[in-house]
Amino acid sequence: GWLTAVSCQLQVLRDSASGAWPNAESWVRRRVREADGDGSILSSEPMQQVLGALRQHRSSIAKHFDLPWILKNLLYAGHRTMALLESSGWPLRLEHIEALLPEAVQEPRFDWATAKLSREFAARVSGLGPLGLSAAVSGVGGVVRVFIVSLHATLALEPLSIWATLPLRVEASALLPGATARHPVLAGVEYVSSPAFWALIEVGIDTKHSIDGGMGRFPRVRDLADFRASFLRLLPELPGAAAADVLACGEPAFFCGLLRELGAERGGGDDGRGRPVVGFFGNPLGAYLSKEEQLSFYSSVAALSSAEPSAGGPPLLLVAASPTLAAQAYWQTGVELPSVRPLGLYTSSRYDPQTLDVLFTKQVMPLWDFTCILNFAIRGEPWQFVDITHLEDKSWASWASHRAAVVIPYEPQQLTFYELYSMGIPLLVPAESMLPLFFFSSYGNVREVAHQRPGWTVPSSSHRKLPPAAWGRWHKEGSLGELRFWAALSDLARLPHLLRWSSVAELVLQLAIENTPRLEIASRAAKRGTQAAFDRSAGFWRVALEGLAAWWRGLPSSAEKASRKRMRPIPPEHCHAL
Repeated sequence: GWLTAVSCQLQVLRDSASGAWPNAESWVRRRVREADGDGSILSSEPMQQVLGALRQHRSSIAKHFDLPWILKNLLYAGHRTMALLESSGWPLRLEHIEALLPEAVQEPRFDWATAKLSREFAARVSGLGPLGLSAAVSGVGGVVRVFIVSLHATLALEPLSIWATLPLRVEASALLPGATARHPVLAGVEYVSSPAFWALIEVGIDTKHSIDGGMGRFPRVRDLADFRASFLRLLPELPGAAAADVLACGEPAFFCGLLRELGAERGGGDDGRGRPVVGFFGNPLGAYLSKEEQLSFYSSVAALSSAEPSAGGPPLLLVAASPTLAAQAYWQTGVELPSVRPLGLYTSSRYDPQTLDVLFTKQVMPLWDFTCILNFAIRGEPWQFVDITHLEDKSWASWASHRAAVVIPYEPQQLTFYELYSMGIPLLVPAESMLPLFFFSSYGNVREVAHQRPGWTVPSSSHRKLPPAAWGRWHKEGSLGELRFWAALSDLARLPHLLRWSSVAELVLQLAIENTPRLEIASRAAKRGTQAAFDRSAGFWRVALEGLAAWWRGLPSSAEKASRKRMRPIPPEHCHAL
């Protein structure tokens, strides 16, 4: 089946590139005759309906069968086809397919200067401290109380699990989806419920809003003004919200903007200052918002990030879950937001292999059952690939009991990937050159969030011009070179101790039983890297919470004097974690 799919796509590419694309009806008739011999199927009623539809819509079909369409379907949306093509005995590889494409489709290209710029940015935002904050010089005594709300539970559990380990005492009230009893037990964390709030979410957010020309769905606020009014009315009544020193948000990031309004309205400090806000976002900064709403939010983020907290009202600290999201936010707002890698401490699970089977992460393309295909390829082996969504025991401990895991990414950042990595499970991921094909249809790379605040564009530096592919399009209109710039920012391309593959043959070879010692080495190294990342993350969040709490309480701290201060340089022994 996949051989036929590749053959058809290559035929379409060749015909289109030569300008000889036939009309759809004739092409279907010819192909059916070749497959059916006498062509009797052409006279069947279903086929006559298909041919009639092709005749009726010939002009619209021809419009879509142009080279951009071919590029999307052959190289991008067909990434599973390409992955298998790399594994076949055919003398064809990804670079050969790229070479067939016209220059206009390939430009701008990805070169060494673009790669260097991408790596430099990722390293820089991964080393940033909390912007405009530093820890209170007099210390923050007592308890730091936090109220956090998120529509994605793990985006709140991530910082909560780090805060529970800090030497300062943090007490948090968390409003998260799902039954409160199902969330992990974390020191100092109380899960609160609010039927009224979730009713607001159900009514106020369209979870099936059409994006990308109808090819996908992503949540969108129906009426931001109405939603804002209800949000600001409901939240102060929730347990822990009124008494919080710091307000926090997860998904979506614009909740932080609403929380800042809430903090400013209900300040309560002796000098009338409002409560500070911190956000940890794992989706695009402008998710859930229309274009006009995004532009307003981006302008607010830029203004608040450049102002002294004492001059601009309560501080707003936004933290990206990955360098990719930080880069997107920079492109959108002009602000370099810090990136703190998720560690998944809330799983409380460590690598403990109890089976030879290999875990396979969730797929979002229903037309390809990669697990089935790969199991067909390893018939006779004493192990098999297991789809993570098919496990009877879906606990994190069950994940950690597998010998290794294969990550088929559909986003530049997936919390499942970070959870598996931090457990110490040996991870096999696609080679960096293939990542753009997997990220192409991700919700994190949609065109709907490709808007820049008025008056802002990414500048060239004083001593060099930007490489052509740098800071280009991350969505379906982008060239392969531009998409590679964005893919290089992903932790799937950056984290050490990952086992990379560019073909099924390489994948199966690395998972052979005789190569188990190599898997164990990768596991031990990943655990060491995770410990170094934890040290950095704990230091970041300690400075952030102490600085925000000190600002709220009016303590004599360096938080009000610092402006975009970086943390101390990372010790050399920790550099490998970056």
